[in-house]
Amino acid sequence: MKIGESVAAFNYEDKVTLQCTKVSNTKMKQLLSTIHHNPKKIEKEKTDIQMFYNATKGGVDSFDQRCCALSCSRKTRRWPLCLFYGIINLAMVNSYIIYQSKERTPMTRRDYHRHVAEKLSYLWAVSRLQGQMRLSHDLRDIRPYGGPSYPCTRCIQDREATTVLHLSEIKQCEDKTHVWQMQEICVCTASPLHLHGVHGLEHVQ
Repeated sequence: MKIGESVAAFNYEDKVTLQCTKVSNTKMKQLLSTIHHNPKKIEKEKTDIQMFYNATKGGVDSFDQRCCALSCSRKTRRWPLCLFYGIINLAMVNSYIIYQSKERTPMTRRDYHRHVAEKLSYLWAVSRLQGQMRLSHDLRDIRPYGGPSYPCTRCIQDREATTVLHLSEIKQCEDKTHVWQMQEICVCTASPLHLHGVHGLEHVQ
């Protein structure tokens, strides 16, 4: 096949036409069309498929510019998420074009995007407000540690280590007496909890 010549193949099942044009000795240009089933030469060696593409490719460039002007895409390495961002951008541009053709109320594209985002997230936001206003289960189970540090009596007896300090938690007993319970946690060895009763501490209001 010489440079500039084209070959077209029609698929009767999918009703599409594939045209291959030889641009150079090492380069082939392929066009797939669903509306041209009998390619004809219009300008010298150009077919009607090529002429139709050249006449409408300006709209493709304009469409890409609109998508880049107000894009919801974020930096990510996950290709499904990148594809999802592209679908959202395409939908926003197409819906804004339809809005301009049917609605008489003028609205800028930025305001239109903001309005659509609020409408799409409204039901989700309401469901979140109606749910429980508490932290997640895992966060609520974290025990609050704090207060002064004390040497672990059990570790001192077992290991004869007098310099190891561990976080402690002091709680009042349920019977509202002046008896307190100290709960010590061995941090360095991750040993089981050691419970020690401490008497003689008066309750301070």
